[in-house]
Amino acid sequence: MSRYFYHGLGAPYFFPCNITTVLEILTTGGLKSKRLLGRKKRFGYNDLDYVSVCKKYSKEEYDCAYGSTGFYKYVQDCFCFIISDEIDAMKTETIPKCYWYFVDIVEKMKENPNARYSDMFDEWQVKNQIATSSIIGIGLPMRWLDGVDWKIFLNSLQELKEILSIAEALGLDIVDSSRENFVEEYELEKRKNPHKIYQIQLDCILGSDTSE
Repeated sequence: MSRYFYHGLGAPYFFPCNITTVLEILTTGGLKSKRLLGRKKRFGYNDLDYVSVCKKYSKEEYDCAYGSTGFYKYVQDCFCFIISDEIDAMKTETIPKCYWYFVDIVEKMKENPNARYSDMFDEWQVKNQIATSSIIGIGLPMRWLDGVDWKIFLNSLQELKEILSIAEALGLDIVDSSRENFVEEYELEKRKNPHKIYQIQLDCILGSDTSE
């Protein structure tokens, strides 16, 4: 199991929206629950007051997993945040069903308000928010970004450069979430040298020619 927690945005092909979301998270205090974001619609196991994160487990555990998993649905090959292992995260109890709104699941959640549930065995939950100070790195899906024609997405390019500038100012690591074993590679590097800022080559972004 990974040391750090990971929070991903999923769907990397929606990269303009995801880039905007990453920038908003970094500039508004971190990851927040739906309630703190002013949303009232209840959906998902994290409901209104919890933020979902996950850890990466062993290959054998994923091979035996039922349905989707947090890491492979939202983190691998997606925009994601790497989060300190010092946050107060609660391990969820796994419910082997795909739909959170089944009556028996809803009732179980009501009867046990202090317990947390998920249909993804690798999910953990954090109440209310995860502060920017607990974010230690950002994952970029370079497999997607390498092929972007940034002349078409000038606003996204500017936002991405802002993200990289903020990351540099905060001393955040930058990793390529498209790499199959990026978690293992990254965490091994951090064990070897915990004070080193780990960054990938971003020439395809920083050196993008957007002139006509």
